[in-house]
Amino acid sequence: MRADIRAFLRSALPSAPPAVRARTWTAWDADFSRALAGRGWVGLTAPKALGGAGLTPWHRFVLVEELLLAGAPIAAHWIGDRQSAPLLLKFGTPEQQQRFIPAICRSSLFFCIGMSEPEAGSDLASVRTRATRTAPGSGSGAGGWRLTGRKVWTTHAHRADWMIA
Repeated sequence: MRADIRAFLRSALPSAPPAVRARTWTAWDADFSRALAGRGWVGLTAPKALGGAGLTPWHRFVLVEELLLAGAPIAAHWIGDRQSAPLLLKFGTPEQQQRFIPAICRSSLFFCIGMSEPEAGSDLASVRTRATRTAPGSGSGAGGWRLTGRKVWTTHAHRADWMIA
């Protein structure tokens, strides 16, 4: 797998100076993410039935190691692939999984994280945002969750389709 990844990265990434490569975590390139997805490398550990590759965490480790080594722009797909999809697979309804996981695996849907708050920054132990269950007929239709709180900034929120909070 490592040889395939390296060959792909040599052809997909233009030569970039170290200062550019060092921004791998924050570099947003949706086209690059879609090219990875086309090879089955976004959603690598997601079930095949939901558009993933159904591979192991070890495969994902190898992929991530190579992406970071190359300074690949991973910000577009990172939150959806590494955080949102696993949360949806564990806690999401079947409908949510069908709606979101295949789109994450195709890199046609991007997520950000709503974390930072006034007086808390990104310290998750200090955030005041809360989700409260709502009952059916309480103004939220069939019931669900009411999210209250304030966010001060979210990296790439202006580019994301959805936020996970």
